[in-house]
Amino acid sequence: MNSVNNLASPLEAKKQYLLSCVSEILQARGMEKPEGYLADNQADLIFRRGAEMMLVEMKTPSLYREPDFRAAIGDAILRYQHDALRLQHPRRDLLLAFYIQRMSRKSIEVLRQYAAEYLPELNWIILSQDGSAQLRLENQEESIRVHPFEDGSLQLHDPSRGSLFSPKNQWLFKLLLLPGLDSKYWGGPAIAPSSVNALAAASGVSQPVVSSFLGNGERAGFIKRSANGFRIQHHRELLEDWGYALKHGRSKGIGARSLYGDEPEASILKKLKSSNDASSPPSVVIGGHLACHLMGLGRSSVRSARLYAAGPIAEVLRAMDLVVDESESAPLRVVSLPASEVVFRGFVRAEGVPVADILQCYFDVRFSYARGLEQSEYLYERILKPHFERIP
Repeated sequence: MNSVNNLASPLEAKKQYLLSCVSEILQARGMEKPEGYLADNQADLIFRRGAEMMLVEMKTPSLYREPDFRAAIGDAILRYQHDALRLQHPRRDLLLAFYIQRMSRKSIEVLRQYAAEYLPELNWIILSQDGSAQLRLENQEESIRVHPFEDGSLQLHDPSRGSLFSPKNQWLFKLLLLPGLDSKYWGGPAIAPSSVNALAAASGVSQPVVSSFLGNGERAGFIKRSANGFRIQHHRELLEDWGYALKHGRSKGIGARSLYGDEPEASILKKLKSSNDASSPPSVVIGGHLACHLMGLGRSSVRSARLYAAGPIAEVLRAMDLVVDESESAPLRVVSLPASEVVFRGFVRAEGVPVADILQCYFDVRFSYARGLEQSEYLYERILKPHFERIP
């Protein structure tokens, strides 16, 4: 089996891995090598065995979330049933192939239930990162193993195409993703730019850089051009790859705490209010768990914060009476960004202080060991997912 391309993005690599494993599994069971893609995107792969045809539809949600998982199964089954007469093939079966990070017994149960109720002849495979898999093929179910997915070899920064999640590109993604959100959660433009020129003008990024960003986004499968402009697709996978880039990227930040010891949070917020005139751009924007609470979206007692600095970190430390704290439990982290527009042009005000937009807060808490996953999922399910589903 061919190894995953180590220059692919995480989403691309997962798709390649799933495609490779499914191809090997079906060929080992007597089906012919895939012959290509259907022109109408009815399937990701086609396999044949005599007059029989197997359509394969691949899903890479990575993390198992039951509502999304059920929706993906139901959507695939409905499309398969609706197109059955149109394609008019004498024998046409469907195989749903899922890649998830960890094998979930619940996911297997859900697939069994859906198949029994809506499409008893459904074939499916759930493949996890460690190579364990559950397969149902031609009414026979079995546990199998394949080679594991080696994501440690992935490189997001392919020098041949640039980084899809560079700071400027993150700002461009936000301009396509976040317009239409409540102004409590996004302070940038209310309408998404619909052309290269409009996106360049709204972002302050040069047209060549915008064009390169759009091309790379299309090749990665996240951006689709339409008559109305640009449409972002595969939102969950986009956020996973974006988060991966942030986690493994280089952001200039240091841990910090109050010079006066256990200073009350209210005192720190008061300093921020006094140092930021509402009529002028802020010098500091709050992110992290504290920002979630200030927006009324906190899910725990954790109130650690990120302080995004528009200027040198030393100036922020001095103005806020902070000192460096290199411990793992530092209550604050002061961060300086190479391209500050990604935070400072979309911030909002909550309780009188500048707060990062909701998507930035999602990434801030995503990898926090202090209930960060719980908080980020709450932001996604409560605010981001409904917004993405409303985007035409």
